[in-house]
Amino acid sequence: MIDTDGPLIDFEGFSKRKPSIIKVVGVGGGGCNAVKHMYEQDFADVTFAVCNTDAAALNLSPVEKRLQLGSDGLGVGGDPQKGQLATERSVDDIREMLSDGTRMVFITTGLGGGTGTGGAPVIARIAKEMGILTVGIVTIPFLYEGMNRIDKALLGLEEMTKHVDSLMVINNQRMFEVYPTKTAVEAFERADDTLCVAAKSIVDIIKISGEINPDFNDVRAVLENGGVAIITTAYAEGVDRLNHAITGALNTPLLNSNNIYKSKRLLMTIFTSKASDGEALMITELGEIEQFMQRFDERISCKHAIGYDDSLGKQIKVTILASGFGLEDDPDDEDIYGDEMYRMTKGERLQRLFELFYDRKAKGRPNWNIFVFHSSQLDEDDVISDIETTPTYNRTSHFVGNLRMKLKK
Repeated sequence: MIDTDGPLIDFEGFSKRKPSIIKVVGVGGGGCNAVKHMYEQDFADVTFAVCNTDAAALNLSPVEKRLQLGSDGLGVGGDPQKGQLATERSVDDIREMLSDGTRMVFITTGLGGGTGTGGAPVIARIAKEMGILTVGIVTIPFLYEGMNRIDKALLGLEEMTKHVDSLMVINNQRMFEVYPTKTAVEAFERADDTLCVAAKSIVDIIKISGEINPDFNDVRAVLENGGVAIITTAYAEGVDRLNHAITGALNTPLLNSNNIYKSKRLLMTIFTSKASDGEALMITELGEIEQFMQRFDERISCKHAIGYDDSLGKQIKVTILASGFGLEDDPDDEDIYGDEMYRMTKGERLQRLFELFYDRKAKGRPNWNIFVFHSSQLDEDDVISDIETTPTYNRTSHFVGNLRMKLKK
């Protein structure tokens, strides 16, 4: 059977003090909270850092490595452009933060705000320039948070894709479907656990001892320039345990729906007890892998590994890394990494991204509210002042309506 309601990861015996080639960086409020959750699990073989423009919030973090972005420490008021500028001013500090032997970095943030949306792509760009394998793990907003925040998030997501090797997208909206019986706190903890699963899965793969050993270069081969990715783990025991573990790993609930059978790269690692008393993996069970792989394109680049972990007992653990899939499911077989996306207008790109990451059958984004001034209205100083002092992302339909009311007076 599959354990679906227990802890996602066993953290027992881990120490967060050991040096590692893997670093987890949280950016902005959401990213810092996710890293705090992971740090408090007493996680081993990973180093942590948090970055924020809000000095007060940053100082509340238990993570030892804290980097203030920008100079004033007052936050950016939800403005991604200010978040980007503040992060650009901290380039030297970011390089120093990553110059400790880091070879792989997870950059996590909640898109839709200011610091994370504007700053995370900058940190990703710097990491890639330094030759570090760069993986983004981002959340996108609930629908109830409104199209203004969703649009900011989707534009930030688009920017992230330019600078990361691989990107994992967690859609908060799916919490309603996946965890309808859980409290809000429990649901958000499960979302934060997605980061924990990803990082620990990489650590386990690199440290594996078994018959067919993968290494860091195998991980890099899957994730480097891999586009959209998943990193997922599941456990199972009993009859057909390997099949159930594979199925459980594929049903990664919070990650945006991806057709894994269209992935272009795959690393599958099976962990089993080495005992010979009926707990170890049987040779006949490996036939499940053949059935699983028959659904992939024969040109897929894949590797399979078997590792030993006697603490599993009768359980089987399956970890799957897959990349290069998900966004090309459109009928025209284009994705956000293709030329077509960048030939679109901003509104067309946002609509495409909305359809990709939210419900394709939803009503879609509202039409743009276009306001054209007549020459006689250009002398209205208070109206011109309103426009100049209101950022583009805050020029909502309500704002345009108020402009029209003022001009009618």
